Amino acid sequence: IQKYIEELVGRPVFTHELASEEFFDEIHRLASPDFMALQVTEAGSMRGLWHMRQSLLIELLQRSTQANEIKISQYFS
Repeated sequence: IQKYIEELVGRPVFTHELASEEFFDEIHRLASPDFMALQVTEAGSMRGLWHMRQSLLIELLQRSTQANEIKISQYFS
């Protein structure tokens, strides 16, 4: 997922950037054409896409949480 996001934005992406709502909106905008181009031909494929979407969201949330924990820990260490 990291590599795909870097290809979308055309540069290396730091983990803490994934915590940014503006950056997430940019990823959403840039990935929309790819997402809309996906062709679902079977019901099983739809479950696979749903699982992939959930996995992406979970990973982005985890990275966002980790980035925020790092920021917070800097103030309390």
